[in-house]
Amino acid sequence: MTQDSSSAVSPNALDSASLRAVAIAAAQATGPGLRAAFRGGVTSREKTNAHDLVTDFDEDTERILADYLLNAYPESTFWGEEDTQSDSAGGAELEWIVDPIDGTSNFVHGIALFSVSIAATINQELVAAVVYDPIAEIVFSADEFGAYINDTKISREDDASQPLRSDERSLSLLTDYPSAEAIAEDGPLALEAFGDLVTTFATVRRPVSSAQSLAHVAAGWSDVWFGFGLKAWDIAAGAFIVQQAGGHFEAIGDATADTLAQRISEDDDVHPLTAPAYFALGPGVESETTYGWITRILEHRQRG
Repeated sequence: MTQDSSSAVSPNALDSASLRAVAIAAAQATGPGLRAAFRGGVTSREKTNAHDLVTDFDEDTERILADYLLNAYPESTFWGEEDTQSDSAGGAELEWIVDPIDGTSNFVHGIALFSVSIAATINQELVAAVVYDPIAEIVFSADEFGAYINDTKISREDDASQPLRSDERSLSLLTDYPSAEAIAEDGPLALEAFGDLVTTFATVRRPVSSAQSLAHVAAGWSDVWFGFGLKAWDIAAGAFIVQQAGGHFEAIGDATADTLAQRISEDDDVHPLTAPAYFALGPGVESETTYGWITRILEHRQRG
């Protein structure tokens, strides 16, 4: 099922509903090519290591998205994972933060867990987002009015009237931790953390797509997610969808700081929404074990 964005207001209007509609149309424009290529012997190459792959389809998809979004909003800037960046990236009022294929390894290996991720910010504040599953043809999206799965608005639970779900034995956790890089960095602590999580939660799954994981948390299909070492394009769209669905998303900063509040990067080569770790909960969910491991791992890394 695809989402009808034809009833949107002017596509050049700088409001969250219009931005969401244009992002949906841009994402859906990439669907036919990705579906045709999927399980068709896609050739990949290493980007940073054997676990971090890129394909020609990542780059082609990003070009389609850049052309679509910048044509709709010529004064906007574009920040894409595959280096399609406007000359003044971060300098315009409206910015697009894009991951053309979040979960490239899954795409390459024929696993239907990857997505097209688009977030829109105005003055670096998230205002609209789309996570598009091109195989299932599901659009997860959000604007200032709420979050949606295709044409259906995700119901927001009333925290005052709903009991918190805090029994982790009944909760599902999505995380790609520990990766090979995390094991190299954190050593035995990484395996200790994974063992504790596996025995604490009802299920622990490794989707290898942060955007889709966050969308599933927003939808209520899973409960908890966390990740380290991610970039803004990995999490920006999913984060906003979680928040607008009534869930909780947190960017966690330096473990030695006075507070574990959101950290804004001061590195010119890193998007300002980037942080050391991220944590998401579905509506009405809490997880002390997950938060405890995030802070413990960050403290370990700070000491190291």
